[in-house]
Amino acid sequence: MSAIANQTTNEDTALPVTFTITDVDNTLDCVTSLAAGSSNVALVPVANIVFSGTAPNCTATVTPVANASGVTNLTFTVVDTGTPVLNDFKTFSFTVNAVNDAPTISSISNTTILEDNVATINFTIADVDNTLNCVTSMSATSSNTGLVPVANIVFSGTAPNCTATVTPVADGNGSTNLNFTVTDTGTPVQSASQPFTLTVTAVNDAPVITAIANQTINEDNSVSVNFTITDVDSILNCTTSMTSSSSNTSIIDPSSIVFSGTAPNCSATINPVLNANGAVNLTFRVTDSGALFMDQTFTVTINPVNDAPTISSISNVTINEDSTLG
Repeated sequence: MSAIANQTTNEDTALPVTFTITDVDNTLDCVTSLAAGSSNVALVPVANIVFSGTAPNCTATVTPVANASGVTNLTFTVVDTGTPVLNDFKTFSFTVNAVNDAPTISSISNTTILEDNVATINFTIADVDNTLNCVTSMSATSSNTGLVPVANIVFSGTAPNCTATVTPVADGNGSTNLNFTVTDTGTPVQSASQPFTLTVTAVNDAPVITAIANQTINEDNSVSVNFTITDVDSILNCTTSMTSSSSNTSIIDPSSIVFSGTAPNCSATINPVLNANGAVNLTFRVTDSGALFMDQTFTVTINPVNDAPTISSISNVTINEDSTLG
């Protein structure tokens, strides 16, 4: 058997090793006449050495174990068919250089949540030759940062089991393409990414009406109060979006309350019943197009005012002298 030089290959890469075998008085075969041994079967098992070729030119294809690196001493032996049986062998060093393997991240399904809710995304990360961390090994991008800013994606967990808490902006809805990337610390640095779509379904938000201070007026007077109405997802109207109720309609009838203005700046003119006085709780309600509403209640106190007495009209009268009227 010819001499075989020491060999070197990279991790996960099979290497063909060529050599020759000869015998002056026997016929040799590149498969049946050869055997192999390995000093490190965890790196190169004997079953991973496959002989081929036509004597005298033979090849051994040596395949290291996946993701393994290190050194083994390989011995190739050629055996003839004569009597007595004779053999020859050659030993050489086989080195497998470590190569940084890319990390992996599990697939993530598209996710749908309701507006103003938080999405919890579970996934796994792994790396055969590096230690990963669910926080420091992870990064994210968002195609719609107006809906999900990158700062609103928070990673946690203990590898391999990781979690991302995704918080859309308040009152935001729509969709964004998120991409989670795991990066290792090897040389060269390797990474893997997993994209998915997050859809945030719109939810009707209730309108808002500002607080209204309690009011005090004198009997037989009107009062105007100012307030604002807003809604993040509906158009409001100072007239058609507003209704009112009264705790005492004999003092203030809701029909006498007149709303006006242009949203968000509204006014209400309150006209109490003539000559009525006392305290009344009024409730102003704003309702949006989705039937959600908000109430504001305040008190209107009407001070009594003394009214002048009245006397009926008297017709002119004519009587005779020395007569009495009655």
